[in-house]
Amino acid sequence: FKISEENEDILLDKMSLLSLEIRERLEKYKVKRDRALSCSAKLMLFTFAHTFKNDEYTEVNLVTDYDVFNEDSVKNFDITYDEYGKSYVGDKSDIYFNISHSGEYCVLALSDENVGVDIQQARKVNLRIAEKWFNEKENEYVKGASTEDEALMRFARIWSAKESYAKYT
Repeated sequence: FKISEENEDILLDKMSLLSLEIRERLEKYKVKRDRALSCSAKLMLFTFAHTFKNDEYTEVNLVTDYDVFNEDSVKNFDITYDEYGKSYVGDKSDIYFNISHSGEYCVLALSDENVGVDIQQARKVNLRIAEKWFNEKENEYVKGASTEDEALMRFARIWSAKESYAKYT
């Protein structure tokens, strides 16, 4: 899902569909864009968890169809956490999910098995971070880029894969 200036207010208006506890957590975000990203993640989670649980799959165009988020579709499931902080919808064995947001994008993964997902906005970072967290082969891959932009993309690709795996496990 992509957040834009045009849909931030639409999404924040839909916040009323969420439980009081979730709305209170969302209100803690100081930056409007971050609040809209987190709100869209929860709206997607509860809308699609409902369809996932009931095997009622349908194609939804979230680029233009915000009406998919309504009282009938947004079912506020309980979110539970295991001893490591990993979250689940309902009972731990019910629906597994993972959410990530970065920049203006939010992504949700739902499964009947453990799942992890991550996205990273391609942006300037200190590539020396790779020396600390990447293995030798990964560092060579980043350093082998022909441009700084390519190196940053390679860094983001590896970082996202590692983050997804960490969230999966």
